[in-house]
Amino acid sequence: MRKVIIPLLILAAIAGGIVWFALTKTPTKELELFTVQRGSVIEEIAASGVAHPFKSVSVSTEVAAKVSDIKVSVGAQVKQGQTLFEFDTADVKARLARLTFDVQNASGQAPKQSIPQPKPTPAQPQPQPQKPVPTQPTQPQTPDRVALEKQRQEIIRAKEYALIELNTAKARAAAALADQYAPARNLGYDAYSRAVNAYDLTSAMFSGNPARPTFTISSSQIKAEVEYQRGLAIYALEWLKGLQAAPSDQEALDAHLVSLKNRLDTFVSYLSRLNDALNASVGLPQATLSMYRERVSNATTGIQHIASTITSRQQVIVQYKTSSQQTIQVAQQTYDEKIRLLDVQLKEIDALLTFAPQNLGGQARVIFALANDRRQASSKNISELKSEIEQLREHIAKAAVVAPVDGTVSALFIGLGDTTQPGKPLVQITSGKDMVVDLVLPSEDIQKIEPGTSAKMTFSALQGEEFMGAVVFIDPVEVRRDGKPVHRVVVAFNVPDERIKDGFTGDISLLTRNKRDVVLVPQTAIVKKDDTSYVRKKEKNKFTDTPVVLGSQKVNDMVEIKAGIFEGDQIVKTISHN
Repeated sequence: MRKVIIPLLILAAIAGGIVWFALTKTPTKELELFTVQRGSVIEEIAASGVAHPFKSVSVSTEVAAKVSDIKVSVGAQVKQGQTLFEFDTADVKARLARLTFDVQNASGQAPKQSIPQPKPTPAQPQPQPQKPVPTQPTQPQTPDRVALEKQRQEIIRAKEYALIELNTAKARAAAALADQYAPARNLGYDAYSRAVNAYDLTSAMFSGNPARPTFTISSSQIKAEVEYQRGLAIYALEWLKGLQAAPSDQEALDAHLVSLKNRLDTFVSYLSRLNDALNASVGLPQATLSMYRERVSNATTGIQHIASTITSRQQVIVQYKTSSQQTIQVAQQTYDEKIRLLDVQLKEIDALLTFAPQNLGGQARVIFALANDRRQASSKNISELKSEIEQLREHIAKAAVVAPVDGTVSALFIGLGDTTQPGKPLVQITSGKDMVVDLVLPSEDIQKIEPGTSAKMTFSALQGEEFMGAVVFIDPVEVRRDGKPVHRVVVAFNVPDERIKDGFTGDISLLTRNKRDVVLVPQTAIVKKDDTSYVRKKEKNKFTDTPVVLGSQKVNDMVEIKAGIFEGDQIVKTISHN
């Protein structure tokens, strides 16, 4: 028995020696060491944003008027002097025209200055002026007969002026309706641009097969619906490409707007199902999921905006069609009534002019006296009429709202049918070549930045080229998005670049802090076990897993260590996570 125990003890001693040697022998030839050092560390906040012009102006009017048409929408490009709104000033213009005619008529100017004489066509003989048939042409004209002849000519010219008024009203109604179709001719280009942007924003979520998502979806039904809707969206995109140019005919343009709206509705359905798929996604990192959701949200906003613009334009066109028909109907009724009354007066005068001279005096004097009384009554009020005319002209001039600068409509503060208030902003226009990027950050991140915080920006449209900028504005007003408090942040470019266009979406990294003189180690030197971070520290000839408290991550993959090790300690530079 003793002979067996002794060899076993020897073997155990040899094994123990081997283990001790393995533990104490320095492995510096196999493991690369890193000496803990101090340096600067930078924290980053990742977000996505949209580029737009920086400067902005608010536009208002000095008078109260009802908005009959809004010629621009949020996101529309405008030129200086371009009309932004139309107001319902039909009553004001009608009264202005009536008062102007009354003043000119009272002063004897309206018939000669307002009514162009028609020219005969070559195929027709020139019409001869209508003349009364005197009973005794050889007899001299009396003053009463001269007055009646003058009044007769005024009635004839009044009939001609009434016809011009009718034709002018018809022409204005047709022109007003045509003006409502003009903004619709560019909606095809806008719709296609928004659809392309939506497709680009979501393209990273799909593989080489354009309709197959790259991420796992827990519901097979939602996955099938996404693939189906994606296919329809691709088909709709090709249709929108062909619908960019609008037809000139108004009826065809109506059908054109319906087609645009239908294709955009297809995109809205696709983005809605894609959002459902993200909610049912499996295994996506939170940062990637947030980025995808933000892109779907931006794409949906763009599509819904242009779809809403098309719907608004269709509604305005319908309103103007109804208004145009009513205007023409009222103008025709007014014309018919005027002609009826003038014809009655003309027949009375023609009847008087056929009387014998001895019977003309008394009846003619009565008619002449009545006409003269009307002229005198008008002349008494002519100064008051002129004053009201100037007020009406000033009202119409001030009601016009035009763009004071070139730029992009960034906000509308009034709707169709609303009444303006003097001095109250109606629209906001952003202008200038210098672009900025708008983004939103959670309230907890706002405490980490300030005006001047550096930012790195990349845009998919520019193949990921990096641009540097800085925070220039942090909105102190907190709003809620998806139930979470957020703030708007504006980032400006350090060097303006004309390639950055309004509406470009990009990924932004805000360099929130630059801590100096902190303990730094490589990211590869850290391993986690049970929610605790460790580094493998060398102590004499041994290596021990030492718990550490992490701080901020540096741009070049260095990590701040708040506690656990110190400057000068040696650790293993790269640890296998196995």
